[in-house]
Amino acid sequence: MLERTLQDYLFENPDILFPGRIVSRKRREVYIEGRRIDLLFEVDGVQHIVELKRDTIRREDIGQIFEYYGLMRHSNKTANFKMILVAPSIPTYRRISLEEFGIRCVEVQHRPDSVQERATLVTHAVAYQKRQRADSASAAVPTAVDRIRFEDLLPPTNPQSMRLSRLLLRDGLPSVQKAFSEYEVLPVRMGSSNQPDVLCFPGEKMPSRFVRGGAWWAFSFGQSEAMPKNDVPNISVNALPWGLDFAVNAELRTSQEVMRRRIERDSNRFDSLVLQHGDLQLQAWLKLEHKPRFYHWIPIAIRPANTWQGRDLLELYRRSEFNFSDLRAHWLAWITEQRVELTAAQREQMHRTNRKLNLALRLVRSLNALDPVWDLPYEEQQTQFQKEYQRLKPLIALFQ
Repeated sequence: MLERTLQDYLFENPDILFPGRIVSRKRREVYIEGRRIDLLFEVDGVQHIVELKRDTIRREDIGQIFEYYGLMRHSNKTANFKMILVAPSIPTYRRISLEEFGIRCVEVQHRPDSVQERATLVTHAVAYQKRQRADSASAAVPTAVDRIRFEDLLPPTNPQSMRLSRLLLRDGLPSVQKAFSEYEVLPVRMGSSNQPDVLCFPGEKMPSRFVRGGAWWAFSFGQSEAMPKNDVPNISVNALPWGLDFAVNAELRTSQEVMRRRIERDSNRFDSLVLQHGDLQLQAWLKLEHKPRFYHWIPIAIRPANTWQGRDLLELYRRSEFNFSDLRAHWLAWITEQRVELTAAQREQMHRTNRKLNLALRLVRSLNALDPVWDLPYEEQQTQFQKEYQRLKPLIALFQ
């Protein structure tokens, strides 16, 4: 791709990027805060920075783009900046990271020569605008917050907590990309405030026996050029009634298998890393599907920090596997009795599926309501959260 040729074309034809919208100003090769901008378009009061790349976007490009865009926004907070990345190829798993961070991705392999090529680009631009409007209507990411309170994230999820979870995912992503630079990092965000997952609390300590899931976000890791299925433990952050849980999370059966096999192979190393961290609970949640891919979560065990080792996790899983038939029958009967509002289809789904043990294994550092982090300004809160991500890195490395 001839970068100069495409730059000329987009400068003369900004409607390719902004169909149906009025471009009030356009500039090329300008400098902002000492950094060269390929193209700059002002649309509806927003300055769109256009960065052109001549080659396929690679893993090493991602961190540079995040840093560049983050510095632009941080250095000039009075300006409303957005970024558009134009490249001949942007792999899907990298596009997800970029667009989660608010960077629009446009694939253009050469200057559009035909009416059809131009129409295809316009179609993609219109689709992107529709997605942006849908996001704005449902859970637009706030541009800034002064401080996040503990109660802002608590279950059940609502539009405000969903917006904050997306903000925390977006603002945490560059630091995770940098700290875990040897992996492909894929951000995972909650998709709807109407979260059908249900937390089950059979005891009397909770205000309710059934609680909708709270705000959450996650980062999954891979090492290949093609981002693999999330079959290794990830880092997830979940708002639960007792705290904000930062976890090395083995939620899928595949990742549960990886966690157990790695601990069996090197239990001494695992125990040393848990001891080195010093603040990790062991949580085990039985997952029973009641709608396709949505679950009741039942806490089978929660062990405080410094009271358990790898052998306890393995024994807990083995015992649950051995007793699964009774475990399944007991909890299905309990849910059916307690949740009379379940539909016939949901009851049938529960009894037809759930034929294999699905025991989510989570190594958790929990920040409760009294943690000093909730009194800090947002930027310092984000710094503390980044430290929590990095403290989990040795365990992520063990499970790769």
